[in-house]
Amino acid sequence: MPHAGVGRAKMRLMRFLRRGETGIDVEKLKSQKDMEGLVRLLGHRNRKVGKRAAEALLEVAEQSVEKLVYLLELFSIYFDRYCADRTIVIDKLEEGGRPGAEPLLHALKDQSRYFMARVAMVQILGKIAYEQAIATFIQILEDEEEDESVRSVIASTIGEVRDATLVDTLIAIVGCAFEPAGLRWTVARALGDIGNRRAVRPLTRLASNDSSEWVRLHAREAVEKIEGRDNE
Repeated sequence: MPHAGVGRAKMRLMRFLRRGETGIDVEKLKSQKDMEGLVRLLGHRNRKVGKRAAEALLEVAEQSVEKLVYLLELFSIYFDRYCADRTIVIDKLEEGGRPGAEPLLHALKDQSRYFMARVAMVQILGKIAYEQAIATFIQILEDEEEDESVRSVIASTIGEVRDATLVDTLIAIVGCAFEPAGLRWTVARALGDIGNRRAVRPLTRLASNDSSEWVRLHAREAVEKIEGRDNE
């Protein structure tokens, strides 16, 4: 479930948008730790206001993992208001490794968190602490009861870092007909990114025989990518 305040935050945001953007005081919002108020200013028509709000959000979010998770939940729900300002916050979090991997890993394991916030956690952890996070990533990836979106972004992250030690784990998932097609084509794409030849045979079978058109397509593309890398 989402953070308890996310639903109320959405209602307040709608009222705010109808009311218009007046009386802006970024410093006051920051001192009050008003993350909702600061989020409303992201993507503001005055670029200086949006940038100051992004910087203020970063300072508040760094104070605790709960504040960071709540911010990620707001980002996930109101993504259309962030633009470059949202990128400022995420990039800074990734660069500085804040608030630290351990509390973020603990939050990631909590399935009651809003799934898009967990997706954002995976993306951050993949950048700041992949080696530390990989055991948790594998646990979630192999859990059929876990959220498909979270599992998929973990597979994509493994592909991005080209972690060949997990090729067999990915092959087992992509070849399981009981797994969701969306997860399996994401895994197929990750195998193509890794480029290990052990994946060619199972991917070739999928490209010809899988019941999902998308899995067949991404399996073919993955095979072509692996074989193309061999010919470079």
